[in-house]
Amino acid sequence: VIDLSAGANATTYPITYLDREPDKGWTIKHKTTQLVLRRIEPGTFTMGDAKPLSARGERLDADWRRETPHSVTISKPFYIGIFELTQAQWNAIQGKTTFTDFPGATYPANRISYEDLRGFADGAQWPTITTPDEDSFLGKLRKRTKLAFDLPTEAQWEYACRAGSTAQLYSGKSLSEAENDASLKQLARYYYNDGDKKGVASVGTYKPNAWGLYDLYGNVEEWCLDRQQSDLGEKSCRDPIGPDKGLYHALRGGSWFDSAQSCRSSARNFYLPTCNSVYFGARIVCPAGN
Repeated sequence: VIDLSAGANATTYPITYLDREPDKGWTIKHKTTQLVLRRIEPGTFTMGDAKPLSARGERLDADWRRETPHSVTISKPFYIGIFELTQAQWNAIQGKTTFTDFPGATYPANRISYEDLRGFADGAQWPTITTPDEDSFLGKLRKRTKLAFDLPTEAQWEYACRAGSTAQLYSGKSLSEAENDASLKQLARYYYNDGDKKGVASVGTYKPNAWGLYDLYGNVEEWCLDRQQSDLGEKSCRDPIGPDKGLYHALRGGSWFDSAQSCRSSARNFYLPTCNSVYFGARIVCPAGN
């Protein structure tokens, strides 16, 4: 748990470690003046989806976001945010930002680009250079905590999202409809579950996965470190980090404006690192000791 209450002018942020969730659950302070991450243990899982559907119902095997199933090993433990970054947390670290789209302290920070998060100099050179720029959001968080916070890789994100599930959704269910599917009603703010009327939801509104992580589907798409890789391939791999070169970076989870087929554990998207769409946000990770 990172204490952000000293705000953007702080030199350090105190850190505490909990052995369980608070008796009264996560409160508003855990979404505003604190930043909570959960430890994820190493493991092996099947990344990808053998039967993705497009909005028209056909397979996406020939799509530029191919999800070929393959075995992936995550060899080291890591921490990942239980919530998407909120507007209050963003402002506490980066300084006051006016969020004109869906403003609210516990709403996800949106219109944040990959470069806003990691910077446009060294921070834009992943994986050749792994450190973000000092004046970026993640650079400031690193400096004030002395911990190597970053964005998740695609593999880390999907592993944490699935939480042991092999189905399309972490609930253990798979979609029967590409556009509007009842299986997502308790899991996600997406277009057909008030997204079209209300946009984003406050973080933690919907049911978490088995590892206690919220809003992995819908709300805002979440930036990942990896550069675009159209096909993840069929070969087993260990701690993949994506290509060395490429213009686009990956996003995961779908947004409030997306249909059901974009809100699956394996669904993938890519955009330029300068893009700061109202659909885009982030969830952060940090390496954990053995």
